[in-house]
Amino acid sequence: MSRPALVDVGRRYRLVLITTPIAGLTGLIVLSVLGYPVAGIALCAGLFMGFVNSRMVIAQAAKFTQMENPDKRALTLGVLQRLGVLTAIALLIAFAFRPQGFTVLIGLAAFQLLMMGSTASAMVRQLRG
Repeated sequence: MSRPALVDVGRRYRLVLITTPIAGLTGLIVLSVLGYPVAGIALCAGLFMGFVNSRMVIAQAAKFTQMENPDKRALTLGVLQRLGVLTAIALLIAFAFRPQGFTVLIGLAAFQLLMMGSTASAMVRQLRG
């Protein structure tokens, strides 16, 4: 992967970090107007959890790449632990505030779609030349 592609991915990641709060606020307003304020808050919580997960992934990757002898098992356990905790929190919110609380899962999915869409488009552009 070339350096310009990495710069483009980084730029697109920052764009996602800017659009995520806008999407959350928009969702909160729309859902509140429709009479589902708890769903709007849960959506924002899901988007925030996606953001936290992405920051943790970056920190873990930076730590892993700086090691002389990286331990793949430790990396795998760290990933499983992080995803397990985030999943437990999301499910706790979903069931505690059901049925509207399940929008926390929609927020998580929306963040992942934003992330994957933005970085994938940068990579496709790079591959096409």
